[in-house]
Amino acid sequence: MNPKTGKRVLAAGYAPATIGRNLSAVHGFYAFHPHFGRGPVLNPVPKNRARLAMLAHRSPLEAPGRHRRGRLRPKVSVRQPRAIPDAQWEELFTRMRCARDRAPLACYVSSGARATELLGVGLADVDWRKGRLWVVREVPPQLGSG
Repeated sequence: MNPKTGKRVLAAGYAPATIGRNLSAVHGFYAFHPHFGRGPVLNPVPKNRARLAMLAHRSPLEAPGRHRRGRLRPKVSVRQPRAIPDAQWEELFTRMRCARDRAPLACYVSSGARATELLGVGLADVDWRKGRLWVVREVPPQLGSG
């Protein structure tokens, strides 16, 4: 682990998440072209039929069911979110030169919003009188093929 950033040292080869993302891209490429009558007929990345059946008519309120990984798909571990240690937070906050710079930083960190959500914040999203900030939630990613 890098003591400053908290990131793990990269291992040799490709990470399982990278392999899975690339398999989804290749599957999508080969699934796209037959609609237009071109490209190979056979997709080299097989679909996971158990996963497709499980997700077919599921209510979003229900917990997702369990299914086996598809062929070629590596096991991807669930990553825990990293946090900035208190000492680094203090260092970052004290490097801000004025209250104008500290205020948005404190607001962004205390809101718990993702960086992509905060990039979309505009002046119309701030209620200056009540001290409120509206953040539009990130659109959930589409379920990948496979």
